[in-house]
Amino acid sequence: MKKTVFQSFLQKNSISPTEYLPIVHSSEAHVISKCLEQGIIKRTRCEVFNEDLLYFFVGRPSYKKLADKDAEYWELPSCVVFDFTLKGAKRAYPFDTGAFQRRKYPSFVNMMPMDEYEIEPSPENIKRAIGAFFQDPRSYYRLTPYSENDFSRKHELDPTEAEIKALYKLIKTTSNSFDDRRFSIEIQFQNSFYLENQSPIFCVVPETYLESEKFMGWADKYETVVETYPVYPLRADYYYAAIYEKIEGLYRKNGYYEVQN
Repeated sequence: MKKTVFQSFLQKNSISPTEYLPIVHSSEAHVISKCLEQGIIKRTRCEVFNEDLLYFFVGRPSYKKLADKDAEYWELPSCVVFDFTLKGAKRAYPFDTGAFQRRKYPSFVNMMPMDEYEIEPSPENIKRAIGAFFQDPRSYYRLTPYSENDFSRKHELDPTEAEIKALYKLIKTTSNSFDDRRFSIEIQFQNSFYLENQSPIFCVVPETYLESEKFMGWADKYETVVETYPVYPLRADYYYAAIYEKIEGLYRKNGYYEVQN
């Protein structure tokens, strides 16, 4: 790949790498159930890159489908979490490329060429992408970046590095239209995930699935820890906070970042 603006920025000496978090694949509960049943998370056709790809986000369940009506339990958001890996990874970006392509972000960043934000999917690049904007993985998970003064002092950006300034401004922008996808490290894989070779370590689904011996049998087969949330007569997008809480519990319990009061 060419040396993009973001790739060049990550090589600055002012950036202190942090640790990374596991990778998360999100979808409707029915889809996640079928993945466990079939033992595979399959690639699908990506309209942005016109390729068969499998998408994960580092740390966060950032893929979302917003709804304006109540949803059945099988339509509710769910996710599977895997130990961090880049095997088979093809591209990495600091945001949801689908949202960028559909021009869902403000013009100050959407005017930039999207390919200037691509980075080589390497462990060091992921660590530095987080460390450039956040003090630690917990701050990244909660989307609380460095203050403007601290960010400016650390990096001393040249006016020609407007892409980086725009990305930082996007992180600081608060809007329900952008949510956490405005800075979630997206990893695109060119291969499907076969669960016999790499099993999910964690799964969040509606509590209805606890009633299924089949579902719990698949989870036991892959030694996947299952967490659930209660089902109410609510729109599907109201459940994302519950998923965030469950995943943060995983990170706290397993030492992915230090617990702070």
